[in-house]
Amino acid sequence: RRGSGERGEPRLKGEASGFEGTPRYMAYELLAGGGYTEKVDIYSTALTLWSMMTTEVPHAHIENGKDLLSIVHQQQLRPPLQPVVNVWPDMGRVLACGWAHEPAERLGAYEMQRELDEAWAAIVQEESRHMVDVGCAVGCTVM
Repeated sequence: RRGSGERGEPRLKGEASGFEGTPRYMAYELLAGGGYTEKVDIYSTALTLWSMMTTEVPHAHIENGKDLLSIVHQQQLRPPLQPVVNVWPDMGRVLACGWAHEPAERLGAYEMQRELDEAWAAIVQEESRHMVDVGCAVGCTVM
């Protein structure tokens, strides 16, 4: 019989207590001692996606935790979207809506999934268009 404190015990939405993680990827409201919500995860997901697309660390130039909180919250600084938009234009909207300053303005989980699906479809469509453009003489396409 498993006790409720054992690892692997499922939690329902809204039952998180405390927080763990990397401050650079945390929503400012969590860093400031606010409560944990779905919007905190959306913010972190947007920063993680940005990091994966750019191979950079968000706010890498900021070393002090207080400075990080100040810059992200008070100055509302976010990583630059241009490197992402230059390659994947539709992803810029997803990221911006995911890391919006006000939690209420951020996408919900289902909205983010829908937006990511649409952005991915646009990427695939664009890539497919380019594959046709570079077809070889014998009728094959280059991937």
